[in-house]
Amino acid sequence: MLAEEASKPFIEGEATPNIIENTASNMLLKKIILKDKERDKQGVETFSKVLLSTVDQDGIEAWLGCNRGAFVLVYCWETEIADIQQMVRDKLKPLAQTLRTRKHKGASILQEKLG
Repeated sequence: MLAEEASKPFIEGEATPNIIENTASNMLLKKIILKDKERDKQGVETFSKVLLSTVDQDGIEAWLGCNRGAFVLVYCWETEIADIQQMVRDKLKPLAQTLRTRKHKGASILQEKLG
């Protein structure tokens, strides 16, 4: 399952890029996540919900360690689905300090979105 593969923790810059850091697969995730707005309106389960339900704190922390990982959370936020936005908040709450220490663009945009 794609969500399970994306939720695996990783170390930024590993020799074999994971699905979050890889440019093409990250673009695929973005496109799938951005379609969630339509899925939600149709009453269909969203990929964002499956993804956020699958990833654990280690996975979220790994995502925050790289720009593209933080952008996956931004994409989830930008679905504008209240339940998804709350899931993003809940996942990031224990990692607020980690998020503040990240200096890449994805982290700063994510911080802006969260207010």
